Amino acid sequence: MAIPHLYINRILAALAIYLQLAYQTYNWLPGLILLAIMIYALQSFHQVWMQQKTLHPSYQAYFEVVWNNFCVLVLTLFFTAIIWLVLALWAQLFSLVQVDFFDNLFFSTTFAWVVTPIIAVICLFITLQVDNLFSTLRKVILIFFQLLLPLLWVVEALYIIYLLVTSFKLQSLTITNLHSIFAILLFLLVLGIIITNAVYQDGNRILTRGYRYAAKSFLILQCLLALLSLYLFIMFIPWNVKTQWSLFIELVLLLYTFAYLIAGVFYIRDQWIKINIPLAMVFIIGVYVLSFPVSASAIKSAALLG
Repeated sequence: MAIPHLYINRILAALAIYLQLAYQTYNWLPGLILLAIMIYALQSFHQVWMQQKTLHPSYQAYFEVVWNNFCVLVLTLFFTAIIWLVLALWAQLFSLVQVDFFDNLFFSTTFAWVVTPIIAVICLFITLQVDNLFSTLRKVILIFFQLLLPLLWVVEALYIIYLLVTSFKLQSLTITNLHSIFAILLFLLVLGIIITNAVYQDGNRILTRGYRYAAKSFLILQCLLALLSLYLFIMFIPWNVKTQWSLFIELVLLLYTFAYLIAGVFYIRDQWIKINIPLAMVFIIGVYVLSFPVSASAIKSAALLG
């Protein structure tokens, strides 16, 4: 079944408007990041569908496109950061001789919002000039995340053991510390999901027995960490408009970790697609539904594009 290219492009354009409207509505970074990830996921689906002209492409195609896009993003952010470093050094150099004009200009909100996208687009254009770069870079990044597994395994195991030994004495901590723990746990869970995908890859990778057992035990630790973060949210996080995003992130990560545990324990080659694709769809639909208050405005603006 062929994918209508025009409609997909209109959807992606609408989502760009949707992202801006959502930021104006919530003015909160985690919600904005979730919406950006949703657009990233939809763009990856779009690329695969346009390449293979079907709604049922191979999972290997999904895997390569998603990780290639990740490589593009990493390089673009790296080049953008270098340019901003040069601008910061420029401003600092003149500030040291009592000229604050450049410091006030470069670090003003208006300048950052206007110039950063321009810099990012230029860096993106530079990144896309070398096609064969991404295959090598993807392998390097995958190896890096695979090497992170033992380190993250130790961190999570030690933290869980410590909490068990101290009988979860979290009530003595301040609310600020509890919120910080919750945020760090969410970050570790996201990193664990990335590492899991780097380990199992497209489902065709043959793991050694030792590494397979390490990966399975890591998935168990991820589930325990997800349950701990859910406990922190229920007991110590007050409910409001902003924390609904935190709850959504928590539930999605809980779903991912337990689905990955099942997939890892009953790991069968070529079956990884049965886990990742539905989970991505759940995430996309969930983000859209959660941010529904801005949907009508986004749809109306998107209609003008047609």
